[in-house]
Amino acid sequence: MDLCRLLATDPILRLYAAPPGTTTIPLQQLPTEPSPLDPVEYFVRPLLRVFRRGLDKYGLLLVDAGSPLNYFEVDDERRPTGRVLVTWPGRLTTNGPTAVELLADLFGTDVSEVIRAELRFLQPEVAKLLGADKRWADHAHSAPATDQQATDAVAELVSNQQAARRRGAELPASIVRYVGARPPGWARFEAELFHLGGRLVGEESPGRSVAELHGQSLDRAPHNWGDEPATSHQTTLSALRLGDLRPAPLAARHGIHLSAQETDDLIGRLVSEAHKAAAAHAEKVLRTTTDPLERIYEVLQRRPFRAGSRANYRPADICRDLAVTVERRQPLRLSKLLFAVKHWHNRLKAAGPLPDLTELAMIVRIVELVTTLRAVYPPGVEDFHLINDGEHYRPHPAAPFADGIRTLRRYAEAAGADFLRFRDIDELAGWTYEPHVLTGHAKLARDSREAYRGLFGGLDITDDPINTLHRAAALDPSQNLVPLFRSLVFSVPIPGEPDPRWSQRVLAELYDLGTSVPSDVRAARRGVLLAAWADALEYLSTSVADAEYDYVDNLVPGALRLTQRPRPGRAAFGPLSGRSVGPGHATGVIDARGIVTADFHVALLDQGFVPLHTPLLGEQPFAMIPATAVTDGRFDLLATTRLRTR
Repeated sequence: MDLCRLLATDPILRLYAAPPGTTTIPLQQLPTEPSPLDPVEYFVRPLLRVFRRGLDKYGLLLVDAGSPLNYFEVDDERRPTGRVLVTWPGRLTTNGPTAVELLADLFGTDVSEVIRAELRFLQPEVAKLLGADKRWADHAHSAPATDQQATDAVAELVSNQQAARRRGAELPASIVRYVGARPPGWARFEAELFHLGGRLVGEESPGRSVAELHGQSLDRAPHNWGDEPATSHQTTLSALRLGDLRPAPLAARHGIHLSAQETDDLIGRLVSEAHKAAAAHAEKVLRTTTDPLERIYEVLQRRPFRAGSRANYRPADICRDLAVTVERRQPLRLSKLLFAVKHWHNRLKAAGPLPDLTELAMIVRIVELVTTLRAVYPPGVEDFHLINDGEHYRPHPAAPFADGIRTLRRYAEAAGADFLRFRDIDELAGWTYEPHVLTGHAKLARDSREAYRGLFGGLDITDDPINTLHRAAALDPSQNLVPLFRSLVFSVPIPGEPDPRWSQRVLAELYDLGTSVPSDVRAARRGVLLAAWADALEYLSTSVADAEYDYVDNLVPGALRLTQRPRPGRAAFGPLSGRSVGPGHATGVIDARGIVTADFHVALLDQGFVPLHTPLLGEQPFAMIPATAVTDGRFDLLATTRLRTR
């Protein structure tokens, strides 16, 4: 095997393995004082990752974590880089102190948890090999493929049933019964099924179940492990199996910075391609029909713009929304809600608070949409309002909304989107609505809040949380509180340090508040649950008032409001096409094909992505890119970066 090619094309090895010929220091000579370096992240984890990666994916012994003969790369100033030298040892050692143990002794740190985390979900043959060595036996872990297939099938069933309910199907509760003693992984799988709309119960629980598991392991590896660098294709953190995602605190060392000219060139190419695509869309639509309303409808239904099923927004719906505007030959007005900053508090969704490539790509897609509409409908488009919902639904005391709006305006200027208007939702309402509407809305929101507090007042979200949420669902006539809670619980600040590793630990088994959980983790989980419960009640109360007064729909008179989430009767706009998470809940990413999309920051770190910086955002990453697409400090896919077309 070509070692140089292997180290260049595998993102995990690219980040943690140093090729032969690099400058190194032997393990025994590593400096211990004074050093601000974290020995776990600079030495222990890189050694274990390269050790595991070689054996588990390629059947190669690139380094031997069981041998003291290991070397660590240093830069020109003799500072460790966080990479371990590939030494190609002839065979595994089976006795004596491991390199990991020597590192633990050298730096006086506990490494047992790191070993356990790095040796989970091994291939069965590798787990057997390491399990035969008493030094690794307690840590080498593998989950039977048949067990993972069984739990995957159950999760898919629950997810499909919940989707059918959202479409109006009347189905029984998605109860999954586990027959046998509760195995490791119960808390995580119970939480996963809850967020999918189901419930995991033991064999003693009464009632019917939609599926049963019989003694299977509930451990499930992240689905895209082994396919790196890959995006998660998930729209909620609850689907990521946070407890097993690999942290990468040193990824920033491998990031790159674009110059101002490179940044301008990138934006210019994206906008140019948007105009070319708009011309192609318009040509096809003009050949399809001569009716102006039908032409607008066909544009909105084209795949680069539409989110969800075409059946959600039918011809009758656009007649309701735009027939009068078109009959009067008036220019179109469009609007869309947008959270003007990122949900960055826990560092799992985004690396920082400001809009990044995700929002820039959204604006470029809006340019494509507006240019197409202007080409097929001569009165054109007057304006497109991006409305910041800010603190309308719940408080965000630390959110830098003003900075977010300024950043969005810079993106709009760079993209030539002079038709974009940025407004705050409640500020816009103050200009649009009569005083009696505003006071009525505020009063109804307050009254609803008090009513819901009375309805759910006997419930304590920190007492058996999942069962409490099922009880809340049984009490809720709207059936909206629990779905809102599921949506919000991963967006509230987490007590403690703003470190992704801490956030993963807190959220991985969020609903487990048992006495075996460390007190600091238990306290943080209680804080998250209480904050999400309060936010869900606030959001639900405001939504009741919004619905009564058509508060959101009429903010821009005569405008067609585009929604982020597909639902019947609404025109849903998917700015990045495909199945992607909303811009405020994710980090911009350019995948291995050069396509712009969005994903969770923690998922990208797990997969070997590194930060791309531009002068537009400074220290906050503008996007994440595959480590394997960086050569000599330059991004290999810069000239071919593009938006999805389907």
